[in-house]
Amino acid sequence: MRARLTFGIAALTLLFFVQGLSALFAVLFAVVYDAVFPQPSATAALLVLLPIASVFTPAIPAFRG
Repeated sequence: MRARLTFGIAALTLLFFVQGLSALFAVLFAVVYDAVFPQPSATAALLVLLPIASVFTPAIPAFRG
């Protein structure tokens, strides 16, 4: 019983540490990304919004029969 408890605590500690590393690397990636790529422009916003807008537009049937 004690071995299982020790293993469980060790596993939870490892998972907590891995999640912390994941958050740290996400922040570091965001900092590098902001440094490498310029600020978004109107063209970038348009490229992001067009696929989203296509979901809300009605589908035009290709064949009427």
